Amino acid sequence: MLKYRGVVDKRKDQYSLNDRLHLIQCLHKWKASLYIFGRLEWGESKRVITEDVRSEFLRVQRECVNVGMELWTWMKPGDYRYTMHAPDRKKFVENALRYIDFGADGFYLLMDDMHSKDSSGSSGHIRVRDAETHALLIEELGSALGTKFKGICGQHYSGIIPNDYSAYWTPILNVLPTYVMITWTGPKVWNATLDACDVPDTGHPVLLWDNYFASDSIDPARAPICPYEGRDPLLVNEITGVVIHPDAHYPWQYCNLQTALDFWQNPREYNPKQSFRQAIQSLGDDLCLARIQH
Repeated sequence: MLKYRGVVDKRKDQYSLNDRLHLIQCLHKWKASLYIFGRLEWGESKRVITEDVRSEFLRVQRECVNVGMELWTWMKPGDYRYTMHAPDRKKFVENALRYIDFGADGFYLLMDDMHSKDSSGSSGHIRVRDAETHALLIEELGSALGTKFKGICGQHYSGIIPNDYSAYWTPILNVLPTYVMITWTGPKVWNATLDACDVPDTGHPVLLWDNYFASDSIDPARAPICPYEGRDPLLVNEITGVVIHPDAHYPWQYCNLQTALDFWQNPREYNPKQSFRQAIQSLGDDLCLARIQH
């Protein structure tokens, strides 16, 4: 069984606090082990954490303690402009430490999606400059956080990493502690199937960020609702953890998430149709049932 099985919460404006608390309770029932909470995006990460964010985090933290689930927090540093100056990195590290003081079990550094991509999926040399300043930040986080520093998501997170972009990854890997997980989404950002042989050898533990259910559509009719499928049971031998990035349309994601966590609980015995049927029956959500009928 994987050490980490859970959800990364990136929908900060779409879920209420009660939504999050309910989701944590459901994740506990589905035998998840991890919830990743985040609020501090580019530019915000070096500002003092507001009382509203602190209050919400503490309520989420108490719920995770109540159900025995590990809680990490994520922060985004932005590109090199936000991380090239030592005082800015210092403020970022101080906020990471504040979250640990508030009760976070770990810290997750997100360096993804900072630049628009061209048709090849690359946005040029600026990524290397980002990596050079992010490496300075990573070195400082490693020194300050120790083993509370759990994982990173680089600007390049799909395909065969780090070999596909050695110029980007070299400065980061030179300072990244060996125990810190590297995030990987699969051969592509979204994948219909994932095989164990796809998992890259990064020299670090691998955290699979699975976008199988992710949707940014504003049209509820396009929000996916289906069982989790296409994942090789042998993946559990190649990765250390998995986090599911949920659908934007919160009421319908429960069936999806329950089937995903059913799979990661027992990949070899997982039956997608049976799991989906059980999820519908256990949730009893009228919206979900109406969506399936259509």
